[in-house]
Amino acid sequence: MNLLEDTIQKVERLYENVTGKDFNAKEATHEPISAEIDPYLLLDVRMNQLLSLLESPATQMMLRPSIPPMSAWENENLYLLRFDIPGVEKSDIDITVRGAYLIINARRKPLTQDSGMQPRLIEATSGQYHREVLLPKENLTSEISSNLVNGVLEISIPKVSTTSKGTSSKKSKAQ
Repeated sequence: MNLLEDTIQKVERLYENVTGKDFNAKEATHEPISAEIDPYLLLDVRMNQLLSLLESPATQMMLRPSIPPMSAWENENLYLLRFDIPGVEKSDIDITVRGAYLIINARRKPLTQDSGMQPRLIEATSGQYHREVLLPKENLTSEISSNLVNGVLEISIPKVSTTSKGTSSKKSKAQ
């Protein structure tokens, strides 16, 4: 029975992570499952709730990664890219150069509720950001730097002279 209770708790945590909501107290019957409750029926109910939620168009849009707006500049020494990713912490940003692509992955965590407060309106988005940028092959170094200030991720990619071209793969965290 312990494995079944663990599975039910995992399904409930997945539901909470997807929705950002706790289960209603009268529905949360997993600690421990009493003899009057059929554990297989409870698991079936929780799975149906989760599947119903995941099939809704609103949830599917919420789970789809957002594409952060980008601005790009260039001079003879540098490419400068800026991405708007408000509410994202530095530790939740992953920057990778794979071949000729700069790949940005970031996650904005859901807003937490103050104890005793019920949300009435939440317009702030949470979830994944994902953006892939095709970089010019010529004159790029493998050294990139990044900085996050006031919700704007700035990535600097220095150029090299035409006599010392190089390519590589690099992974970075925002500074």
